[in-house]
Amino acid sequence: MLKYVIVAILLFCSGFVDSIAGGGGLISLPAFLLAGLPPHMALATNKFSSSIGTTASTARFFLQGYMHRDAFVYIVLALGGAHLGSSLAVRIPERYFQYLMLIILPIVAAVSFYSDRVRRNKSVQDGEGELISMDSTTMPVAPVFFAGLTKKQFFIAAASALVVGTYDGFYGPGTGTFLILLLTQVAHIDVRRSAATTKAINLSSNIGSLIFFLGTNLIDYRLGLVGAAFSLLGHYLGSGLVIKDGQKYVRPLIIVVLILLFIKVISDLLA
Repeated sequence: MLKYVIVAILLFCSGFVDSIAGGGGLISLPAFLLAGLPPHMALATNKFSSSIGTTASTARFFLQGYMHRDAFVYIVLALGGAHLGSSLAVRIPERYFQYLMLIILPIVAAVSFYSDRVRRNKSVQDGEGELISMDSTTMPVAPVFFAGLTKKQFFIAAASALVVGTYDGFYGPGTGTFLILLLTQVAHIDVRRSAATTKAINLSSNIGSLIFFLGTNLIDYRLGLVGAAFSLLGHYLGSGLVIKDGQKYVRPLIIVVLILLFIKVISDLLA
């Protein structure tokens, strides 16, 4: 029962955190590892669990009309990239995969905290002190290439879908953060469209990875369903709250979970 309790509590926290400040993936994968699942099984079960939650949040953006037809190109690229990433992940011996975790997780956490500062800095001042919104409407007018995007915007978004989709299949935490930073800060696509595109790519990469793992015996379906249910509950309760500077409250929880995971991984490696 202990592993179900650990997953229920941490996946609820993951959903809650994700709904108010983002970065829930930094808790969800460690939750399955802390519950005692081997790295490859934790990765597969997390994909099964997260696919359910991502489907719900993506549907909301789709129904609100923020999904444009260019998203279908990114969906195909993310599906293929994630399938490739997952197939590479299972080829790495679990011991070396644990070493990778010790390197990747702090980097992803740092990027997530940086991303929050970027999101809060929604405007910059020009030389006359006038506020300018950091969205696509401030960019120089350029010829439209596809679905209202310039050629540069489209290809940056497509490359992001493929590369970050492959990372999501290989590992996962921070996928949404990487995507939203690339789409808003590099491609300069407006925030709402970037958020909807991020959800479409993230769902596609989850499904691409899940399709691969369904052909293995690595998914703990019961634990995954428990995790998905409590993550959805956390999302539901968290989305009803308005918390100013949510990351200030979320960051300590993420850090505590990462410290616990580091202790567990290092103890496993030393055992």
